Amino acid sequence: AAPSRVQGLSAGEGKFGAKGIASQAPDASGGCSVRCHSIELWCGDHLVAGELGYSIGAAYTSLTGFYCVASSGAVQCVATARILQRKGFRYWDLGMELPYKLQLGAR
Repeated sequence: AAPSRVQGLSAGEGKFGAKGIASQAPDASGGCSVRCHSIELWCGDHLVAGELGYSIGAAYTSLTGFYCVASSGAVQCVATARILQRKGFRYWDLGMELPYKLQLGAR
């Protein structure tokens, strides 16, 4: 299926904008149970951070992420949390335990 915008969010002082894009993969019964997500953080016309993940039901799993401007990865993490919360997700698997994730409140 073609990707569709699932959420828009402005973070911080309007300096950054984050958006989530999702596409669905049909399951064996023809329904959609797994969704693939791309979450992007933009500063003006520049993509400065993002991540790929997937969801099943109300659980979201981060697969990989990147940043190319200092601290933009942390802003992207916070924006992802807000997007997931607003969309009704109940669980976020952040993957490996890393110091910056713990500093942002991961448990």
